[in-house]
Amino acid sequence: MKKDNTNKYNNKRAKILFKGIVPSFLGIFIPKNKKRIIFNSTRNEFYNFNTKYLFEYFIKNHPEYESKYVINNKEKRDKLNKEFGKEHEYFIETESFKGMWYALRAKSWITSAFETPVGGFFLNLNRFVFLLGHGTHFKAIVLNENSLPMIKKIYYNLILFNFSKFLVTSKSLIDIYKKAYRCDESKLAILGEPRHDSIFEAKLSIIEENFGEEVLLEKNVLYAPTWRPNSILKLFPFDEMSWSDFSDYLEKERINLYLRMHPSFPEDLSFYTNQSKRIKILDNTIVEDISDVMGFFDLLITDYSSIHISFLLLEKPVMFLPYDFKEYNERMGFIDDYDKLTPGPKPTTLKRFQDEMKLLLENENYYKDERVKVSYFFNDFTHNNCKMNAEYIIKELEKKDA
Repeated sequence: MKKDNTNKYNNKRAKILFKGIVPSFLGIFIPKNKKRIIFNSTRNEFYNFNTKYLFEYFIKNHPEYESKYVINNKEKRDKLNKEFGKEHEYFIETESFKGMWYALRAKSWITSAFETPVGGFFLNLNRFVFLLGHGTHFKAIVLNENSLPMIKKIYYNLILFNFSKFLVTSKSLIDIYKKAYRCDESKLAILGEPRHDSIFEAKLSIIEENFGEEVLLEKNVLYAPTWRPNSILKLFPFDEMSWSDFSDYLEKERINLYLRMHPSFPEDLSFYTNQSKRIKILDNTIVEDISDVMGFFDLLITDYSSIHISFLLLEKPVMFLPYDFKEYNERMGFIDDYDKLTPGPKPTTLKRFQDEMKLLLENENYYKDERVKVSYFFNDFTHNNCKMNAEYIIKELEKKDA
């Protein structure tokens, strides 16, 4: 059975893009507030990814800047403003003309996604627009993507000119990003991801409140697969899958398995949680950005998600389940050989899956050398990434004022 997720959010993206054309054109001619910085994330709906952590760093360490974050869901925006202090009104909207005009008067926009605070074209005219992204890529990205649908190709070619700079996490990736973004090296900023600052100190209160304090004394595994553009995700792709055996295994080894789907493509996971009390759901309602609790987990299981690139910084093990590699590779592609970039076992049977999980949890040297090598390839920096990015942005703004 096929499931087409390819164009799921195209209408929302088109609405943001075209709704902002006239206001953004008019905004070219208005003076910009040099101390106003607008942050946003995917489709102006989420408070997550790199902008979340950099925004919080700015409001704490650079109060001289008027830092605001776009959330166009009123209920969510009100909740966040209440949490951060209503008097500050840190969270704003850009659906109304007034809201768009406020954002358009900012000298700087910092985004985690291609959707900018206000849509339109050539948005970096008289403005510094910095794309932080939402994770380091090891899949083929943007214009490098295999079998790129024409509508996406047109979309990318239209909006890439909106950005002044693109964040890249390693010198090793420069040529890949130059090709993906059709830009020269001067538009690439080699910096660490702001969200990586948070992975080393997990917010254990989130885990305790939702799963009980007893899990803190057990083994905890995060299973975070990526979405499929045109097929159904198989979480446990083993022909001989025995749920009773797997449940017994989890109980015997005192392993809790947390399912985390892609935030934009949620799945009904009740079938799995009914199989074992040790299979748990860790979705957006519990923690919007996985970076807040990533450091809690002892092992990561994934497939084609770039989440393992962040997890490698924790010097913890990773396992991969690329059961549909041929189909996924033909559709998306990778920046290099998949096996080379994925330092961990790839079991194809339930027994091997269980054996590998046990081995990874008990032997810290298993695949350790491979993990270190891949982590160095993708990450030139580990700590103090928010500070590094903030200093870079301020320097760029000062350059524009000179």
